Amino acid sequence: MPPHGRREFLQLSLAVGGLGTASGCLDAFDESVPERWRFETDDIVLSSPTVLDGLVLVGSRDGSLYAIDIDDGQEEWQFQTDGSIRSSPAISGGTAFVGSDDYHVYAIDVDDVAEHESGTERWRFETGATVPASPTVAEETVFVGGYDENVYAIDAESGAEQWRFESEGPFESSPTVVDERVFVGSDDGRLYALDSVTGEEVWQFETDASVRSSPTVWDGCVLFGSHDGTVYALDAATGDREWEFPVGTQVGSSPTVVDGIVFGGSYDGDVYAIDTANGHLQWLAEIEHRVYSSPTVADGRVFFGSVDDTVYALGANDGETVWRFETDGSVLSSPTVVEGTAFIGSHDGNVYGLDLEIEGTSSGTRTALGTLGHHDR
Repeated sequence: MPPHGRREFLQLSLAVGGLGTASGCLDAFDESVPERWRFETDDIVLSSPTVLDGLVLVGSRDGSLYAIDIDDGQEEWQFQTDGSIRSSPAISGGTAFVGSDDYHVYAIDVDDVAEHESGTERWRFETGATVPASPTVAEETVFVGGYDENVYAIDAESGAEQWRFESEGPFESSPTVVDERVFVGSDDGRLYALDSVTGEEVWQFETDASVRSSPTVWDGCVLFGSHDGTVYALDAATGDREWEFPVGTQVGSSPTVVDGIVFGGSYDGDVYAIDTANGHLQWLAEIEHRVYSSPTVADGRVFFGSVDDTVYALGANDGETVWRFETDGSVLSSPTVVEGTAFIGSHDGNVYGLDLEIEGTSSGTRTALGTLGHHDR
């Protein structure tokens, strides 16, 4: 859709179903967001932090998975691989699972146990290419896709392969697992629903470009974006299209849903809020720089990063800018908010802890087994 025509469409959508545009709000913001700490790695940070029991776990392109103290930003331990870690770690049963560009998925002890110290490798699983996608753990199984065009189901305890599913393109989308279904997008332009026990395909939905957005399941509906410029809502049981919203440019950001509103970002710098019931646009904020970071929501605010080196907070109800925090590099990492502190990585090689002076956390803003940055023991 041409830019002018697309803008007319979005404005019409706002008139029909929404609250308004927040395109003029970027000059009115609070610069008082204090930096609690920053942790320096040896390369850019694309990985999104996972927070559990006082630790911030995050990968770096320097090949390490870092465990950082949540209070003071000091390193507790690090685990080194032979390739970049773009993947975001998942934690289950005291173990962190993460992919690496060295063609492996790793299981790493987070806790000190009788046999191992924290930061010790439990097992590694070899794939046929890089693994930029983030694992998801459900029912003692690790689900993850990679650039070898396979999705794998791996036994979380032993590292043994349970099944693999082959598509016609690489996987950067991370799986979401709900009701014995694995939902994941592929660069072949399809969103797949797989049986979590057997790996058999249940259904597929074809878009017109790569699907790198990770799906979110809300009230029986699968929500995701495509590089064809569209946000889709599908029936989780059948794969039938419920609605689609034409953003007009690539959508790599993964959606977050709160109270029936889906929040996402696009390559042309728009951040949007859409009603999950009918696909009507509620508001649109024009950041004007690519938003690949996936939004998360806490205490009525939407947090995300942009390639303009900035972390933003918008009002969840109206899209107005509450504050923005500048780093020294693009912010493609996605934020995690825990007890009033946001944790996020930057291309400047740092992981930041930002004091937000808010209540609560961002857990629960995605599905139970696809929750960005939050995992259960």
